[in-house]
Amino acid sequence: MLFATDKSSRTAWHVAAGKGQLDALQKIWEWAKKNLTAEELSNILLLATDSHGNTAWHLAAEKGQLDFYRKYGSGLKRI
Repeated sequence: MLFATDKSSRTAWHVAAGKGQLDALQKIWEWAKKNLTAEELSNILLLATDSHGNTAWHLAAEKGQLDFYRKYGSGLKRI
């Protein structure tokens, strides 16, 4: 359910990143770290793409959500 996608193949992670919803991102992040392997965390959460080939990182950049990068950019180094 958490990684279900909308008609644009965006997950809740994509949408929250694009909107800068840090509370929602934090809840998703905590759940994912506890329940996913490093490979799944990377493929399903951090690097998953929507139907246009955008990751959550693209959407956050497009919307100017710099807090997303500050908070979760280091997550790429941890996996």
